[in-house]
Amino acid sequence: MTDELHAIYFDDYQKHLDGYRPIWEAVLKKISSRVRLECLPNIDASVVRERRPHIVIVDNVVRTKSDEEIDNEGAKFISELKAELPHILFILFTQESFSVRTLAQLYPNPDIIIPKPNFRSTEYQEKWIIPKIKRELSRRPAGAVHPEPVQLRRELMDRIRDIDCIIEQSLNKILSYEPDAVDQINIKKLTGGASGAYVFLATITGLQRLQNVPIVFRLAGADDIEAEINNYMRFVALQVPHNLKVELIGSGRSGAFGGAMYAFALGDTIHTKTAYDLIHESPLAASRIFSSICSYIFNSEQIGWYIYDESSTIDIVGYFSNSKEYGPSKDNRRVNGIRKNIINYAMKNCSINGDNMRIGVSDLALPRNLLDKFDGIKLNTCICHGDLNLKNIIISGDANKMALIDFEYSGFDHIFKDYISLDVSLLDIEEYGNTVEEVYEKQLWDLSEQMFWGDSGRLRYEIAKTIVGRFPNTYRSYYNSYMICLAFHLFKVAALKSVKERHFKNMFATLCAIVKILEERPEVD
Repeated sequence: MTDELHAIYFDDYQKHLDGYRPIWEAVLKKISSRVRLECLPNIDASVVRERRPHIVIVDNVVRTKSDEEIDNEGAKFISELKAELPHILFILFTQESFSVRTLAQLYPNPDIIIPKPNFRSTEYQEKWIIPKIKRELSRRPAGAVHPEPVQLRRELMDRIRDIDCIIEQSLNKILSYEPDAVDQINIKKLTGGASGAYVFLATITGLQRLQNVPIVFRLAGADDIEAEINNYMRFVALQVPHNLKVELIGSGRSGAFGGAMYAFALGDTIHTKTAYDLIHESPLAASRIFSSICSYIFNSEQIGWYIYDESSTIDIVGYFSNSKEYGPSKDNRRVNGIRKNIINYAMKNCSINGDNMRIGVSDLALPRNLLDKFDGIKLNTCICHGDLNLKNIIISGDANKMALIDFEYSGFDHIFKDYISLDVSLLDIEEYGNTVEEVYEKQLWDLSEQMFWGDSGRLRYEIAKTIVGRFPNTYRSYYNSYMICLAFHLFKVAALKSVKERHFKNMFATLCAIVKILEERPEVD
């Protein structure tokens, strides 16, 4: 990334190239104090793809060696690149007029069309060209990006140009008001890595007032980021109070990647970290920290989530049979994923196939094979975060300032979705035994109905306590529902290839324990 506004001007008529260069430089300096203008005689798409300037200016007419003029070559050049590089501002700089029919045939069209005969007019520049370019720019120079530490730079080496481009787009609105506000952006990884998705903590050097504002930068597939932004505007912007959310700054895309930047205005750049990291670093304070998290999120009277109508229910069998996330079409892939993890981590006396699971001497059904037994159970639906694990909660200080991040899956879901997501992430925090069999035996007791609602001394008790608080008169009737939802979510997450050994051991043993408990429960009338 550069701190200069970079423009490339293509014009094969040398007299125009030399004559208009100083005028273009003067115009661009009205937009940014630091400008780099390259003037090239030959239109070349590879140059644009490689250098990724902020602005491309193209003459519409190309001359052959025999001095024959070929019209609309500039418009054709732009139409071929615009869809691929939408973050570049394309200006068609033309000597002659051309027809509307030409624009209809050659699309995408230029962002701006500027007639050369009018360009020398300072009034035309001041009143139309400069304001128009300012409005149409989708990215502006934002200084150098520095991934920290060195290992992260190596990890991101193949993506750094896309990251540069996405950050410039994400900060575009801020930089449109203060073009020289940023000198450098430092990024360090908070979470991520699975499926190419990352979450970074970004800090800005430049203006003093921006230097202590932590910025969350999420990098993922372009379509995933688009879904996240849509969900943020639909389910977060108005429903989540300011003391529990990050504020969207902007977003961008480059090639297959997309990114979004959020300001954590209540935090500071030194102490901001994920809840996962904070609990790992402060095991003696884990219970207090996790209690604060549950209280902040689930007991807040200001949050617009988790509010449900008794009439808004879905049959539990129908939900898990038709859900995009948990439907039967995913079962075979998840069985294979769990089997690979069992093999990779050399877990003895454990196995899984398309019909059942085995741990020690216990043969157990897959979660889906238990659904009919509980046909008739209804799940309330409400707005949820959708992926509320400890890595998607950021905290500044001693758990007194926090915010949620990553809204790709936010929307309507069953009422226990965020509870079970937190529950599964706790299995990567606490230790339950040295072997998978020990964990299984421990969870058979901890997850029994008698112990689940009581104080087991585990962090999970804070989740159970929150459910009891929300449903003081009916919470016991939700035990089967919760366990079924937890089993299906464990079946999903345990199949991920990125899961660590301890987390997988605890998840597989817990999944087996839940299935064993559910097998012994009476059928629902």
